[in-house]
Amino acid sequence: MSKKYFITSDVHSFFTPFKQALDEAGFDINNDEHILIINGDLFDRGDQTLETLNFVRTLPKEKRILIRGNHEYLLRDLLNKSLPNSYDISNGTMLTVFQLAGLNLHEESSLKTDYEYLKEIIDSMENYCFSWVTKNDIAYGKKIWKKIVNKVKKTDILNWIFDSNEWNDYFELDNYIFCHAFIPVNKPKGMHMYQPNYESLFEKEDWRTNSSNEDFEQATWGCPYALFDRGLFDSEKEKGKILVCGHWHCFEFKVHYYGTDYWRTRDKTEIDFNIFYSPNLIAIDACTAYSGVCNVLVIEDGKCYQHNKLLEYKTI
Repeated sequence: MSKKYFITSDVHSFFTPFKQALDEAGFDINNDEHILIINGDLFDRGDQTLETLNFVRTLPKEKRILIRGNHEYLLRDLLNKSLPNSYDISNGTMLTVFQLAGLNLHEESSLKTDYEYLKEIIDSMENYCFSWVTKNDIAYGKKIWKKIVNKVKKTDILNWIFDSNEWNDYFELDNYIFCHAFIPVNKPKGMHMYQPNYESLFEKEDWRTNSSNEDFEQATWGCPYALFDRGLFDSEKEKGKILVCGHWHCFEFKVHYYGTDYWRTRDKTEIDFNIFYSPNLIAIDACTAYSGVCNVLVIEDGKCYQHNKLLEYKTI
């Protein structure tokens, strides 16, 4: 029997839709031929961090392939700050840290009080509303944060995420290259890939063997279709390679390539969150925080499926 691969991305601590999607796709934890691939961003935004973590970590190592995304790096960075900022709140990373420390949003607890208190301090500091925030408040906020961080650091979460035997920068299977957003490219020093000058970016044909940790980290931030259109995957296309990415929502690929018919209403009821599937570019991020669903791409014998239906290419 051949291996059957189940690929998802950007779970963002929404365990219920993640597990439901795996069940619907037929993933069997007891089937040795079933392999789960997660294209990064396992945490942040949702309130089921511990359930997600426990499920993934209890899978036999040979049944899971984990790829780091930008939110794995955001977690690392936040655990090394003296105090979070609004960016850590809006991305859900501070929430993840509190959940790892034992916060349950559905129960009243001292941790929940600390979480709300820190949010108020950070909001007041960054919006210049110092009417009630004093130096003592900030010092107390830092003390709370240090306590929470130390509690999380006593776990092995960062060692696990940055263990090369546990997590990967990318994964290659036959003609498929799985990564969070894109492969490393040549770019000017100091330029961030979230908002790059695309004219200054060039292919890095030896990216597999000549990329630093920083190169791979930066690659998790780029807009896949913009980088693809720039020709930064052309050498891989010539080899018949197919990029499978998360990070950018599927419907945005469809709007970009096919037009605005894929985003017709303000209440988002008509957005197509299903997998974007083209000859050399596949996107699987279902924008779970908004859609309430996860996408699972199934690859078996070189063929791709979603909802047990064979996917058909649409040219771009």
